[in-house]
Amino acid sequence: MDADFTAVAALVLAGGSGERFWPLSRPHRPKQLLDLDGSGKCMLRQAVDHLNPLIPPNQLYISTNRLLAPTVRKLLKDIPASHIYAEPCTKNTGGALIYTLARMLAAKGEEKLSAMTLALVTADQKIERRFCFHRMLREAVATAQAEDALVLCGIMPSRPEKGFGYIETTVSTPFCARGKKMVAWPVKAFHEKPDAARARRFISTGRHFWNSGMLFCRFSVLMNQLQKARPDMAALVYQLATLIREKRLEEVDALFATLEAISIDHALLEHADRILMVRGDFSWRDMGTWQSVAEERTPDDMGNVTAGNAAIMDCRDSIIWNAATDKGISVAALGLSDIVLVVTEDAVLVMHKEHAHDLKKLLAEMASKKKNVRQPKQKKDGDAH
Repeated sequence: MDADFTAVAALVLAGGSGERFWPLSRPHRPKQLLDLDGSGKCMLRQAVDHLNPLIPPNQLYISTNRLLAPTVRKLLKDIPASHIYAEPCTKNTGGALIYTLARMLAAKGEEKLSAMTLALVTADQKIERRFCFHRMLREAVATAQAEDALVLCGIMPSRPEKGFGYIETTVSTPFCARGKKMVAWPVKAFHEKPDAARARRFISTGRHFWNSGMLFCRFSVLMNQLQKARPDMAALVYQLATLIREKRLEEVDALFATLEAISIDHALLEHADRILMVRGDFSWRDMGTWQSVAEERTPDDMGNVTAGNAAIMDCRDSIIWNAATDKGISVAALGLSDIVLVVTEDAVLVMHKEHAHDLKKLLAEMASKKKNVRQPKQKKDGDAH
């Protein structure tokens, strides 16, 4: 079965608040705009390049936010500026999908868009063995074009990873659809990040795969499933499209602001009645924590990864990242084990690797304390000095 890539539109999610890799990442410079693997390219540029040549730039659409949109347009000059969408406000991946669909619907019309297959990918995944990635794209697109189903990409797990979500399939061998050989599995359930014991049990079954976050489907199938799962969100796509087409932009912003901040998984995938999965046999990593960054770089003999001007002694399995070398700041570490130490010109992070997934909680606590700090009273004219 051959995939028709002339009828494919790829949606690349590239929003973000810059929390995962704080203090290196910030709201104006989230992880997808960083070179985290030392390749010389940021994650977003890599995500776009991975899709070529199967899906060329004029068939790519980028979902970002208004703070990042100018930077994204400069970075991706090969993509039409009209294909780079800036959400009015952040509403998680579900909101990004709704806004992108509305913009595309307003531009193309429902008849033309209904004939298209959508490929939804994220800008924060590290992919190697591009030939195998392209093979997965062909299988996923062909499946989505042949079947009235949502199609996901599941990664064959190489270890009992606690930090990823898992897709559970109903059988351990693929099925044949419509009389043609297709490498696809029916999806039974989704599982959030498991503990170590459950992760080991998952990979022993041969039926559990890492959830890559990539989704493939025809527009008509997506809207049908969204109507069943969240009719309010399906209606919002059409309401927003009408307002966008009529250039009633203030009303667009106000209406979008009423949308619940929710992920695509929770809004749609967990409630869909027909989901298939194709397997990704390429090298894949979700660049979600500092540990994932360390795994992309060559460690020293003691398992340490360093960047910038950093002197270390008697350290083991630690990440020492000096992003302020050009500001004349030196970093020294002595006797550390399993520690992440990141220094920028205005902030320092020190944490144990095991707490990497709690970084967002720490940042929320910092924001709360900053908000509650009493500011010094301003002196009035005539006050004594």
